[in-house]
Amino acid sequence: MRRATGDGLFVFILVLQMNGAALEIARVEGRRAAATFYWMGCLLGGPREKDLEPAECTAYKKELGSAWRSWRAVVAGLLATVVVEEDARTQLEGRYLGGQRSLLADAEREWSSFAEQVDRLWSLAETLVPLTKAEERTLTKDSGQLFDERVQERARTLVDDARISTFDRLGENSRALAILECRLGG
Repeated sequence: MRRATGDGLFVFILVLQMNGAALEIARVEGRRAAATFYWMGCLLGGPREKDLEPAECTAYKKELGSAWRSWRAVVAGLLATVVVEEDARTQLEGRYLGGQRSLLADAEREWSSFAEQVDRLWSLAETLVPLTKAEERTLTKDSGQLFDERVQERARTLVDDARISTFDRLGENSRALAILECRLGG
């Protein structure tokens, strides 16, 4: 009976953890996405080439190209955050919830809004700042394995956090502490 209670409590806490994480990421990273959109406006609204001296124009184009590449890197980071979180959540939903969606209405609404915002930014990034051949080669070389590792690590963190909270609530502090020590490498 105690085992079943612990298992039920774990699943409940895991769902709360996933909802809390989705809300937090959507709020914090949503602000970053909004700032990135405004950054794009600044890059598009810079000085016109005809208003610059020829010497200034060359330096400006170089700086502008670098700024666009930095902007695209931020957008790519936002996209990676969305995909890693969604893939980790999907794995955990399959493993612990029988494939049922875990996000409650508020978290689902916030997450969907954030994910759509990032998708729009990525569509703009692909149009405005296409990848160079060297960047394409770099991305395809090892990115799949590294990405899978990020998803696994994120899922493991969510599960560990839920286990720690479950053990703490059940009064099994030594088991919670063991997970924390393992996480900290001790």
